[in-house]
Amino acid sequence: MEFVKKIIWIIFICFFCASNVYAAERIVNLTVGYKTVYFAGKARTAIAVNNQIPAPTLHFKEGDHVTINVYNHLDKDTAIHWHGMLVPWQMDGVEGISQKGIPPEGVFHYQFTLHQAGTYWYHAHAGLQEQQGLYGAFLIDPPKQPSYKYTKDYVVVLSDWSNTYPEQILANLKKEGDYYSPNFPLQPSLAKFIYDYRKASPEERQNIIDDYKMMQKMRMSIYDISDVAYDAFLLNGQSKSHPWTAPVKVGDVVRLRFIGAGGSTIFNVKIPGTSMQMVHVEGNDVKPYAVKDFKVAPGETYDVLVKIQKNSPYIIYAESIDTVGAAYGALITTPNQLVNYQQVTPFPQPLPVMRDMMALMMGGSDSSSNMQMNHSSSHEMKNQNMQHMDMHSSSDSMTSMSMDSKNSQTMGNMSHEMTDHSSSNHSDHQSMSDLMKMDPNMKMDSISMNAMPVSTSNSMEKKSQNTMEMGNGMQMNHSMSMGHGHGMDMPTEPSVIGDAISPPDSFQKTIGTKYQNLTAAVKTNDPNKPVNGVINMELFGYMDRYIWFINGEPEYKAHPIILEPNKRYRFIFTNNSMMRHPMHIHGHWFILRNGHGSYDPLLHTIDVPPGATVTADVDTDASGQWFFHCHLLYHMMTGMSRIFQYSTIIDITKGEAQPQDVVKQTPYYNRPIVRVDEVRPIDLSLVKHPMAHPAGLWLATFLDVGEDPFHNVQRLTYKGLYGPDYNKLELFTNDAEVKKGTVENADVDIFYWHLISQFWAIKGGMNYFYRPAQTPYWQPGIGIEGVMPYFIDTNIRGYTYGGSAKLDVELSRDSQMTNNFFIRVGVRGILASKSVPQAEIGSGLNQIRYIIRPYYRLMPGLNVYTEYEHEKDYGSFKNFQSSAEESAVQNTLTLGVSFLF
Repeated sequence: MEFVKKIIWIIFICFFCASNVYAAERIVNLTVGYKTVYFAGKARTAIAVNNQIPAPTLHFKEGDHVTINVYNHLDKDTAIHWHGMLVPWQMDGVEGISQKGIPPEGVFHYQFTLHQAGTYWYHAHAGLQEQQGLYGAFLIDPPKQPSYKYTKDYVVVLSDWSNTYPEQILANLKKEGDYYSPNFPLQPSLAKFIYDYRKASPEERQNIIDDYKMMQKMRMSIYDISDVAYDAFLLNGQSKSHPWTAPVKVGDVVRLRFIGAGGSTIFNVKIPGTSMQMVHVEGNDVKPYAVKDFKVAPGETYDVLVKIQKNSPYIIYAESIDTVGAAYGALITTPNQLVNYQQVTPFPQPLPVMRDMMALMMGGSDSSSNMQMNHSSSHEMKNQNMQHMDMHSSSDSMTSMSMDSKNSQTMGNMSHEMTDHSSSNHSDHQSMSDLMKMDPNMKMDSISMNAMPVSTSNSMEKKSQNTMEMGNGMQMNHSMSMGHGHGMDMPTEPSVIGDAISPPDSFQKTIGTKYQNLTAAVKTNDPNKPVNGVINMELFGYMDRYIWFINGEPEYKAHPIILEPNKRYRFIFTNNSMMRHPMHIHGHWFILRNGHGSYDPLLHTIDVPPGATVTADVDTDASGQWFFHCHLLYHMMTGMSRIFQYSTIIDITKGEAQPQDVVKQTPYYNRPIVRVDEVRPIDLSLVKHPMAHPAGLWLATFLDVGEDPFHNVQRLTYKGLYGPDYNKLELFTNDAEVKKGTVENADVDIFYWHLISQFWAIKGGMNYFYRPAQTPYWQPGIGIEGVMPYFIDTNIRGYTYGGSAKLDVELSRDSQMTNNFFIRVGVRGILASKSVPQAEIGSGLNQIRYIIRPYYRLMPGLNVYTEYEHEKDYGSFKNFQSSAEESAVQNTLTLGVSFLF
């Protein structure tokens, strides 16, 4: 046995050495600079590489020795990251972690040897430059051709674009997490509720009611899918007004390499009228399977094969999952071929996020996924199709199976039994018999494209649509109340605070992802290797304040996580937020533990849906320090990231160990050990204080101005919050009033404001009270503000002056009638413990104000409104007002505008 192992190793080493014979010295020059673009109808400044967006596709061979010279012609520092590449840590290209930024007019020489193959990409890792256009494909050919064959090869880079500069987008999100909500077509309004309810079945009506009840109770939108409503979506740098096209001919098998380069957009992708063969995921070949559509999250790559069977265009349709828009492209079979992009049916409208989340928390599958397949027998396939139970009734994944030529007859017999139940894509459905017409000679690992069943996001047996199989084997009827009868309320606060490495305990398989049955084409790992420690990663965020966490803390509050070399660590991700998080690890592979053992897939980015639990192992085959983060750009920038430090780099900087220079292959393809501590002199400041995105200072100003033209009354409310995430200066003037040229009400809080939870903040400081006091005065005050269940905005402040304690309580609620039309109702009461005549403070109840305010959101940060207010004075305060010849009852009708800037 030992002799056989030696022979295998000798053959492997000989193969590796032979591949290096053909290695080349490759030098590439990349110039980063500004470029004017018109992606969304207006001239805007983008960031290009060699004047191209996307950046030039870099194409190499495995074993090449690469030097990439990056010249910075920007007016700020830059850095470029090689996404998915296993390179020495100092070449990883993350500003603040692996290098200092490349200064304006400076150059950085990225040098490394390519010890892997596959589809990868590169992008800026400095500030928000990736969002402005700095991204491109990075392709590495393997030493030998893959088992699947193709005749044409195209890169498809999917990205998003806003005419608002990304720094301003981030600043806007920090003002208000739903700043861009006026531009989203899918919103939980009363009109939307009525529309959905009227067309729903009796069972689904109860589900809809439950969705909206939970939304009100948990103070979260049921359509909290995206943060930014983009102005354009790009396919290979071209918007839908000028779609990208590529030539093909009938008989071609086309390899399309999809790259998710969006700043915040997850795309649903399909090519109507055909199926695609998925063969390569995130740099690694997988056991092939057919798909009708699939999701691409930022950071992910998917390679598919498309068989050109007809002399007509093949439209590539990539729609943002928030339904804001889409990118288009086409494979055309003749020059100047007419392409009718409008014929494409959009994807079905997503169901409420909470529905998915609750299903996954109880052990279901990611029903918005479309990558689920099952490499099983035809009999098992039929049984699974009949028995699979999931929370969704209209958006589920049909399992598929692999077959060789012996199974083709069985599949043919099955084709009449299996139908596509898509609610919106019937014209795109391709039956099994249609697939049989594809080229029978195109074999891939004994799997032919014509024998592959289709995986689609909209297919399952209707008889199982109203039940789901929970993790403990218990069935839950879809009409059962989620979160009310089962104690399954969604979390509103992180349950884990602080990072830790725990001893290995019980194993938990990945549940609830689109990768559930993804299988590697070759062995990727030894599943029996001991696990050194478990790192739990709870993903969460404070949406309104736009702070994103791992384990309850943003990056700038956390310390690096220390890893030992040559160990295995188990990562367990739990997503308790409302949004998907594509989590990317630099310089390593995730071994996704989805039940295939040594064939578990290798991924550098894992898209974790709401409510899912993901288990992935990481073998520490590198050295130095590495970044790990959510690849939704604004989540990364606001805290959802971490730094991993090898213990050896700390020892080296202390002079307690010597740098290592170890590069060698492992028994697993695409998994070299690259333990190179010092390619260039180590910057001690990076190791002692690594930080990609430090805490920022944020400014938010709310200004509300209005006038009652009938009574010559002008009103102003001003609120400013200035400072970092948790500790701010608050300036607050509430309902300052000028009547007929005389100031009647005016005071200002100058408070320290401290965030204590997702929905609540405490505050305290001084208040300057100008009117209606006879003489202005200062008084100390404290308060609490936040949002109670059912979206009841609350602001309670207490003051003391002249021996009297005064309480000011304000409650209001905004009800969304349509996408941008709201009605606010509110009440404000003021009471005090004793009278202070010179301050016009009366004992007991002083005043109550009732308001009703219809308002309309014209655009993010700008509303117009009409407000009716009924104000009534009481007790001693009423007497003070009567002495000043003021009415005890006032009714005003104010027309106004409010700004958030």
